[in-house]
Amino acid sequence: MRLLVENLPANGRTVTFELADEWARDAAAVALDGAPVALSGGVELSAPTGKGRVLVTATVAARVDRVCDRCAEPVVLEVAGAMSLLYLPSGEPVEENADAIPEQDLDVGWYPGGELDLAQVLSESIALQLPPRVTCEGVEACDGRTEALFAAHRATLPPPTGGFSVLQSHGASRPSK
Repeated sequence: MRLLVENLPANGRTVTFELADEWARDAAAVALDGAPVALSGGVELSAPTGKGRVLVTATVAARVDRVCDRCAEPVVLEVAGAMSLLYLPSGEPVEENADAIPEQDLDVGWYPGGELDLAQVLSESIALQLPPRVTCEGVEACDGRTEALFAAHRATLPPPTGGFSVLQSHGASRPSK
């Protein structure tokens, strides 16, 4: 969904979305690395300033089925929150004096051709809220499953040969000299 920035009303605009909205569902799927099973929220756009700056706040609640990055068990990943981003017309430089930019405006994006792509805004907002790794909630159970996976893998490996066989026969300790 694209909006012409010059057509934004003086009081801004709010666009709401839900799972049934194809543009929002597709944008969320890109960020979540999978099709969302739940999605709702809104994108609030300020009126553009004289330089075409638009402050965009995306509020989102999304849920997707994923797998744990450690043990590969199914996990439900939930993302919820708001993210504010400042958008400038493409080619518009950020002031050289970074002190002139308020802290909440430090996340800056650019929009080409006078159009702001809300799908990209939503996708970026979700991506910025994702955890670095998708993991199970139960750390101890996940640790146990992960160790079982490693043990099963080690059992399939051929026995060490050459100099490494000494390590196995000494219980993986260093051979004495």
